[in-house]
Amino acid sequence: GVMEDKLATEKHRVKLFGTNREELIAEEILPRARDAAIVDRVRRGAAPIERKLRRFQWFGNRKELAVDRHHSQGSLDARRLHRIGTSALLYRQWHEHVVTDYHGEPLVVLAMDGSSSNTVHTSFAGQIVTAAFLKIARLARIRVLAAEYSSGSGGALVRWLHHPRKTAGARGEDALEVIASLPLGGQGCNHDVGSISYIIRVALPLLAPGQVVYVVNITDGQYNSPLPEVRAMIRALREQIRLVYTVVVLGEHVVDLPEAHHVVHVPAAELQDAHAIAERIGIHVHGLVQNMRTKGKRGHVAQRLRRRAPVG
Repeated sequence: GVMEDKLATEKHRVKLFGTNREELIAEEILPRARDAAIVDRVRRGAAPIERKLRRFQWFGNRKELAVDRHHSQGSLDARRLHRIGTSALLYRQWHEHVVTDYHGEPLVVLAMDGSSSNTVHTSFAGQIVTAAFLKIARLARIRVLAAEYSSGSGGALVRWLHHPRKTAGARGEDALEVIASLPLGGQGCNHDVGSISYIIRVALPLLAPGQVVYVVNITDGQYNSPLPEVRAMIRALREQIRLVYTVVVLGEHVVDLPEAHHVVHVPAAELQDAHAIAERIGIHVHGLVQNMRTKGKRGHVAQRLRRRAPVG
């Protein structure tokens, strides 16, 4: 049978983005949960979010032009003149086609604040949104990394919920057992800049050249790191990689991060509803991915549509 034991915590010295300072980060690989009731709780919690994400259209439709022979449907039809030299009466015709635009497999990184200010509901929201994204990842052609960060007895701690080279289980159903092993509620405090820097540095080797990475930082907005360091980190990331940085703020705390591309506020009234939190995050990530995939070169379409040019 399968033999598993508690995985040892490893420590890494990480250079922070936006500064030359280094910080020691402890990394913990979560084992699989063996309690069927806990796993089933995550599975049932993720099911409605998964169904909603499956109903979304994840791929954009882009318009392209293709050239075809113009057929007159008469005696001068090009198909009947294959033995005759090219005539000025024969034209090429531009046709507009709608094609599905995939734009590769963007990487979605969920970095979740796991400090003691988080409740059972907000922690559970992180579990079910991760599980739902993993279940639809192949359908949507996205890749998902998810980690919770807080502090343990030795300082900053990063717990991986899903990483293809670190956590047990494949995408989808198998990964639920790892996600379900996350402790209920939060613990310790935040080491925001150090933990997020480490999570993104681990994600960088998975990026293809020019690929977009979507970082979703789920937090209560009470950063322990000085806010100028958080802003410097986001600026440094935007300069080095193709990045879309979103901050999801749980509660009414005001966050001033103009360097972030998006700031999504979840009102305090919804913090007792894990599904409402997960749904907001899912809808936001879907909008980002679809917007990226619908971008295309459209400027020439209107000018060249149905244009005819002589052959030869």
